[in-house]
Amino acid sequence: MFSVLLVFLLAIFGCESGPNILRGTISGRVIDTSGNNIPGATVASHRSLYSSETDKSGNYSLSSLDSGNHQLTVEREGYLPASKSIALDTGEEKVGVDFKLTPVSGKITWSVFKRAYDSVTIDVTTDQQMICTVVYQGYAQPQIRTPPSTLAQEARFVVSPLRSSMDYNCFVEGKTADGRIYTSASGTFRPLPLGYIPGPPPVPEALKASPTHDGSKISWTYTGNNPLKGFRVFRALNSQDLAIWQDENFVYQDQRLLIDDQVQPGALTRYAIQSVDLDGVVSSISAEIAFIPPGTLSGNAVWYKKFSPLEITGDIIVPDKTTLTIESGVVVRVATEDGFQGGLDPKSCEFIVDGNIIIGSSTGDPVRFLSSSSLPGRKNWSGIRITALKSEQISEINSMEIANAEYGMLAGDSPLSIGKFTAKYCQTGFLLQSASATVLSNLFFEECGTGFSAEGNVNCTISNINSKGGDTGVSFSGNRSISLSSFDIRSSSAIGVEISDSASPTLRNGVITSRKLGLDIKAAAGDFQYLTIDAPSGVLIDGANKPVLQNNIIVNQISAGTGNGIEERTSGRSYPYNNIFGFQNPVSGCNQNGSPVLNINPLFLGGSSDNFNYQLSPTSQLKNVSSNNGEIGAYGKE
Repeated sequence: MFSVLLVFLLAIFGCESGPNILRGTISGRVIDTSGNNIPGATVASHRSLYSSETDKSGNYSLSSLDSGNHQLTVEREGYLPASKSIALDTGEEKVGVDFKLTPVSGKITWSVFKRAYDSVTIDVTTDQQMICTVVYQGYAQPQIRTPPSTLAQEARFVVSPLRSSMDYNCFVEGKTADGRIYTSASGTFRPLPLGYIPGPPPVPEALKASPTHDGSKISWTYTGNNPLKGFRVFRALNSQDLAIWQDENFVYQDQRLLIDDQVQPGALTRYAIQSVDLDGVVSSISAEIAFIPPGTLSGNAVWYKKFSPLEITGDIIVPDKTTLTIESGVVVRVATEDGFQGGLDPKSCEFIVDGNIIIGSSTGDPVRFLSSSSLPGRKNWSGIRITALKSEQISEINSMEIANAEYGMLAGDSPLSIGKFTAKYCQTGFLLQSASATVLSNLFFEECGTGFSAEGNVNCTISNINSKGGDTGVSFSGNRSISLSSFDIRSSSAIGVEISDSASPTLRNGVITSRKLGLDIKAAAGDFQYLTIDAPSGVLIDGANKPVLQNNIIVNQISAGTGNGIEERTSGRSYPYNNIFGFQNPVSGCNQNGSPVLNINPLFLGGSSDNFNYQLSPTSQLKNVSSNNGEIGAYGKE
């Protein structure tokens, strides 16, 4: 009874292996990226216990597959595996399911062993035994294939005949014993040029670095005749040894620039370069260049003398809690345009110090900042702006010369120690702005529009200023209780010292010479004593309050017999204890009542006009005529 029932059920429903269950088939071809057949590749589905191996034509077939989705995978030694998902209906035969496999790189490598005028010897190495063929082609020439090698892992080919100095494109094709085909990376070779002189290739020249928003652009020239494989570019930070940064495998023979996108702004970066010919012979290393990438320092930095001069082509910003140290003797050449176009003035290079800067030493040569222009002027770059707060670490200017800047140094209410500072050919040599209780000394200026300028400061003390040439030696404006002492202002073309303060400026013991006006006073209740002034117009007073102006020597040796010694715009005032000599009018709009009026030749010690000695000779009658019966003029004392 049971057997009859079983036969009845099988008759109705069939079984899994019976003819009523239809199976599907997937077939196709496996090739490489060059279109070559890949024999021996294994093709499998995740839903089948069976796999298929491609024949010599790369064909495969998977049968007896269930309906539904199949994840097919293809693998072959020497190729990257591939996969794809295929949906198969019941009984469907899906053809043309092809795969393209990518060969693993490095299976074949080649290099030029030897070059001659009409031939090149090429060495080929493979990772397994292959039959290899060199395929090469000259410009506008047909492609040529060498006879194949024997089955081996190394082979040498002599490619001939060739045209001297022509570039040939080349690759190597290899075939394994089981029929797999691989291709090497393409490259070029060139026979020796006619007249070739054995030896290393010439050194690259005119190595330069310049800023871009993508990094530092390194450029060079090469004028040699020897064909090259490429160049080796060396790089180092600060005083580190130079090391290869990019080699001839990445910097090709026709390349003349590259971008360093890993720069550290403000860090001294050095570069050098070599050329490498097709035989692997390298030139001598070029002279290295030192470059300071513009931008904001990411950490402390040091600029070293041995890599001087240093080229600055954009803004340098020293952030808070960061120190820039510049060794004695460093020469910094600043570009006339901001290649990075940032900062407060996108057109001009700026140094902005929010952190700390240490420049030079008290015993070494000065650090020199100057314009890179062949025709430098007074505003070629912005200058150095120190903006650090007083609570931060003090900046030190031990010995420094700065030239061709709009403001050689601009300092505010910042901690600053100056050993010696010199500004030459600047629009303003030093600008002190919005400072309080700041003490500055040892400042020297030459041919600046204004040597020293102070604006909006309170209780500041300035001493030992020397200025030569330029338009104005010293200018005070809007300060309260500022003092200037022990100074020497020479040969200003317009005004020696200009005072526009509102409260209590003080000038003591200074020499002022000017081609026009010695001292211009627009201050209230200022105190100006023990000065020696030599100018066609000695002192001009134009203020509501009367200053203290006494114990001064005011002379006109530049244009004797002209001008006014003291000119007062408010009539009725008197200025005793001043010796005035050499003017058309000793006073104008005022008088000298209140003391004996000598107005005689001071009898200076004299000397050359460039370095005239304004000290009084022993026979001068001005040795004891001051308000305290002492010497008047720049070398007198209260």
